[in-house]
Amino acid sequence: MRSFTTFDIQYAHRFYGFKGEAQYLHGHTGILTIEVEDSVNMGVN
Repeated sequence: MRSFTTFDIQYAHRFYGFKGEAQYLHGHTGILTIEVEDSVNMGVN
């Protein structure tokens, strides 16, 4: 049996001491997919 779920996430970060755009707080949008697969024992819930 296989089960999966997908999350749309938004997150923000900055790099302290970094020279460049990433030194400022900025955000990203991402997709996280989690998939789980295992066997199922018949008769066991």
